[in-house]
Amino acid sequence: MRVARTIGGGTNTGMRSGIGGRRRSFLPIAAAASILATSTLVNVLVASHASAASTELYSWGYNVDGQLGNGNTTNQTTPVKVSLPAGVTATAAAAGQDHSLAVGSDGKLYAWGVNTDGQLGNGTTNSSSTPVVVSMPAGVTATAVAAGADHSVALGSNGSVYDWGYNGFGQLGNGTTNNSTTPVKVTLPAGVTPTAVAAGQAMTEILDSAGDVYAWGGGDAGALGDGGTGTARTPVKVKSGATALISATSHVVAVALSK
Repeated sequence: MRVARTIGGGTNTGMRSGIGGRRRSFLPIAAAASILATSTLVNVLVASHASAASTELYSWGYNVDGQLGNGNTTNQTTPVKVSLPAGVTATAAAAGQDHSLAVGSDGKLYAWGVNTDGQLGNGTTNSSSTPVVVSMPAGVTATAVAAGADHSVALGSNGSVYDWGYNGFGQLGNGTTNNSTTPVKVTLPAGVTPTAVAAGQAMTEILDSAGDVYAWGGGDAGALGDGGTGTARTPVKVKSGATALISATSHVVAVALSK
């Protein structure tokens, strides 16, 4: 039997650690022995109030808005299985502030939780405690996903990047500040081939095949990395020579090879 351990350190006021109860942990802990006894943990994604593990998707923590995706709004101190359609497992997943995303093994992209700004991407602003299908363009599947506070981003199988949800800071990257309840194509510079996506609270980033990082959205405290603190409604180049990209609430980490 393979047993994996998931890290859940820090405060546990929203029951994010998954160990049951509200005690704090400032060291790595084993989360949810109840699922690890029969499952191998592949990936862990931590949001502000919820956590999720894939490929068979589990979530735990704060659930007032249905962001755990198990069909109710009851907080959970231990993992519960996300209610993906029968026979569907997750191949990729992401957790935002109060919503979550998962790429299904059936090729569809699913979202659940808060949807007041259209961050679930199904053409409505109705929140959902179970996964709904994101309205990706016809013939396009999501190969990678990320979630910000109130917006979502997906890398499409056609090489384009799509954003949806709240756009007050231009984080959808289409040159406007209009919210969108369905995915809109990001206005990427000519010749850019994205390979990874990331999202912060009010910003979005990509890594391209040349190792360049592009960012757009809110730039408070210099979050975009372009030397300013303003906003950008379309992608701006901020870093070259990167190999990986991670975005937090209001800052970005890019892994670059030293020369």
